[in-house]
Amino acid sequence: MASSPWNTQAARARDLRTFFDFLWSARDGCGWREATPEDRAAYEWWRRRDERGPRVEDTSWDREVSTVNQFYLWAFDQDLVRANPVRQRTAAAWLPWTSGGGRGGSRHVPAETSHTGPRRDVKWPPPASYRVWRNVGLCGFDAAERCGGRSGAGHRPTPHPGPVRGSHPPAHPRKRRPPPARRHRAPAYRPRHACPSLTSPCTRKPDSPQTRSSLR
Repeated sequence: MASSPWNTQAARARDLRTFFDFLWSARDGCGWREATPEDRAAYEWWRRRDERGPRVEDTSWDREVSTVNQFYLWAFDQDLVRANPVRQRTAAAWLPWTSGGGRGGSRHVPAETSHTGPRRDVKWPPPASYRVWRNVGLCGFDAAERCGGRSGAGHRPTPHPGPVRGSHPPAHPRKRRPPPARRHRAPAYRPRHACPSLTSPCTRKPDSPQTRSSLR
């Protein structure tokens, strides 16, 4: 908690103070060291369902449960309390770096959470909408399944993107053609010792008398 921003620390301090005040005023002067799961059940009823209570939202209640749970876990490690009054349940641990789907082992989480909220309000798109999202968003096609939808001219769409979380790779992936073999061109012939008469220009004119006498 010490490394959290000041507004987060202030919100956690208010959550703890509200629970401790409830224990003292509504539970016959009970201290935070003697809190029990029954006190937590009464506190939940007053915070969420009582008509005379504040009736907080689910997200606010989940934050309060997390704050109180972390506080009592720390107090239990420091031998300040005998038990954690927040009821726990066993949940599967998510380990994305392990094989077998990312699940391995188990962990304890608070059982008092609302089990609702925006993180659990997941709606899966129908197959047609998913194909449009895959082809347009990942492959680079436009709405008409044509090339150049993402970045205009010069963009080469991906025929089959990699596995997306929550989806599966295509059953029959398209086979890529091998690159064409490069043609071997023979090097141009270059004589190692060229004749000087062929490389140097001729200085004699064909119609000169010297040339005619040499031909006779």
